[in-house]
Amino acid sequence: MNWPAWAAALLSVLSSELLASDGSPWRPTRLSKLRLASNKSIIETLYLPNVILAAHYCQERIWCKTFCSDTDDPSLCYLLSTLTAPYNEDSYGEPLMSCYTSEEVNMLTAQSGITVYAATPRSIGDTFRSVENLIDGVYERPSADDCFKSMTTDYPFFVLDLGSVMKVERVTLMAQANEYAYLYFKSIEVRLGLVPESGNFSTYSLLGSYKGTPTADFIYSTPTARNFGRYISVQFMEKKFKLQVCHVQIF
Repeated sequence: MNWPAWAAALLSVLSSELLASDGSPWRPTRLSKLRLASNKSIIETLYLPNVILAAHYCQERIWCKTFCSDTDDPSLCYLLSTLTAPYNEDSYGEPLMSCYTSEEVNMLTAQSGITVYAATPRSIGDTFRSVENLIDGVYERPSADDCFKSMTTDYPFFVLDLGSVMKVERVTLMAQANEYAYLYFKSIEVRLGLVPESGNFSTYSLLGSYKGTPTADFIYSTPTARNFGRYISVQFMEKKFKLQVCHVQIF
């Protein structure tokens, strides 16, 4: 079950006036209820009779980027945090909820064809924290086993291959969901290049860098700009450290 068709149509008509808190328009999508529950992205639950009120309530909350109606009770509305990029709905079975989001479309999904070109080897002992976790479009927060954690080395990194030269406006990275994020997510550079490299990315264009002290669930986004390239590198620019990244989005 979903919201009444008239309400969804009215939201489309009013989209230029009823925007998200950051001014972005709402667009329809479908998300897995089980997936959202497992990664604790549902921040608030409300009973609302239609999608117009749901959009209004989400608009009033600066953290709310997505809202959904329950599959069994369409008046039950879930407000979701920015941790929830719309997941690749083709990858999961029912139940899928009818949702609206102000998030951009993340090009990195399980079906995107984006691959890992090169990476520092996985941390010894962290069996599940492989770099391939970053290319399925899904982050099973708060499990660190759904992150990539490198071994201790000088300037650990990973490189994603987009498959062809593409326009990249922004790359978003997410740190782990606990108090140890500051150990593995700092002094990071994100670059974009046209040719494959491994370890030395000085020929790549710098998209952005982060040198702060992150907290749990910290999200870093490079400044928005129009760039073209095929290979995206993410590198920890210090010696004798481990790099841990839990989710990547490419826009």
